[in-house]
Amino acid sequence: MARSGGYHYTEEMLRCGIEASLRPDIIDAPAAGSQSRGPLTRISFEPPALGADVAESSLRDAASADASRGSLRDAAPAQFTRRSFMKGAATVAAGAVLASVTGLSLSACGKKEEPIEVEQADGLMVSAQDLLNFSDLELLEPEVDEEGVEEELYHVDAVYRYPAGTMLWMAGSNTAVMTLLGDSASPLTQLALFNLATGTHTIVLPKAVSSAEGFEIYEARGSSSVLAWVECNYITSDWRLYAAPILEGSTLGLPVLFDEGNKDFDPPWLCVDTDHVFWYLLPTEGGPYTYDDSLVKMRAMDANEATVIYSSPGRLITIPERSDHLITITPRAQTNGVYYILTAYDPYENKVVDQVMMPRSVRVLNANYLNGRFAFSIEASYSSESAIAQMGTYYDLGDGRWFRLPKTPACTPVMSKNRLLVKSGRGIACIDLEAGNYYNIPTMSRSLDYGEFLASTGVTERVVSYCTVTSETDSSQRTTIIRVFTLLK
Repeated sequence: MARSGGYHYTEEMLRCGIEASLRPDIIDAPAAGSQSRGPLTRISFEPPALGADVAESSLRDAASADASRGSLRDAAPAQFTRRSFMKGAATVAAGAVLASVTGLSLSACGKKEEPIEVEQADGLMVSAQDLLNFSDLELLEPEVDEEGVEEELYHVDAVYRYPAGTMLWMAGSNTAVMTLLGDSASPLTQLALFNLATGTHTIVLPKAVSSAEGFEIYEARGSSSVLAWVECNYITSDWRLYAAPILEGSTLGLPVLFDEGNKDFDPPWLCVDTDHVFWYLLPTEGGPYTYDDSLVKMRAMDANEATVIYSSPGRLITIPERSDHLITITPRAQTNGVYYILTAYDPYENKVVDQVMMPRSVRVLNANYLNGRFAFSIEASYSSESAIAQMGTYYDLGDGRWFRLPKTPACTPVMSKNRLLVKSGRGIACIDLEAGNYYNIPTMSRSLDYGEFLASTGVTERVVSYCTVTSETDSSQRTTIIRVFTLLK
């Protein structure tokens, strides 16, 4: 599956003719409380489309201002991404639109971490004997008491129903950033803050700040105090990065332009930690700046300018992920050959905390630093002497060994109650590597092929996931189901 970064458009996001209330239907909301390595480089977390179909004609229509509906036909799932859609739209429009290409606004740079120089690189060499495979673990079965009642391995704290096409990312212990379909072709997407306790949401950005210039909300991340988002013009490929303070938990302050670019630079991947926004400046592949360094930038909400905190001699390949106030990135090593380096970076102390260099040419799909160790995924298999080169999800066991779950990855792994949570097939595997056991959280019945997706990130007390399900009576009618879990075992 080709990936260019960003997020997949779902069929529902492109149909724009869907009739759905933005008020959630709360299905079930119980009371709260039921509840030494070598050096290393980046990934693109790209959740596949929630729908199994892609509105191919709608992709073409969405690129024009006056059309928003098209006939649907089956296509391979997850075939299109927002980034590939954006590039495609720009190509289609090139013959008809004389775009005015704006220059890239670079913020002032401060001290940054220089790229790692490696003279002789072998990358992470692990033997097959040093791999703990998922098949070596024991399935944890719930115990049954004398009355025949099974114990709970996890508890479903709440279940909420939202319109199809809704997506979300955790932004605090009780808040998530949510994207919703607009009521018409434009705005295509609206931004909301979702309250886990009540299942309600507040639309804080009904349309892009630059909507009058043809921009749409592209993607977003947040914390409990700051919301950051990217707006894109799908005709010209121009983009702008904004951030705004979150006031009283559900109100957005004045948006501030943090960065902007044109077709020569990809729309940035980003994450937010406390009141700091982190994003990449990535030259477009094949563009005039292809061979320039990729930059990791940081700016606090109350700062006047951004700081470059890391420079990569080549593309960063994973979305920046946060965990325990560390940022995980995957830059390219300064060496002959193509080597990527898993990097845990402390932006507040301006230092690298940990690094692991991957075997030659191995590209990481996603990565995060969980409880002082790297967790990462690879979506292809490579010819390598190292056992860490096959498709699957990996976690450092800390003693020279690594754990591997050999299934096609889709989400960045998450840690909760010392269990590693990995999207496995259509459900979520909850893995206790110390005890050597696991259990599964299955997806909802009638969910689409891709099943459950993790909205949680890093190390978390509660687990939040979502999936798209079809109606009992009409498979074309779809709904997003959001679930909140507490692991008990």
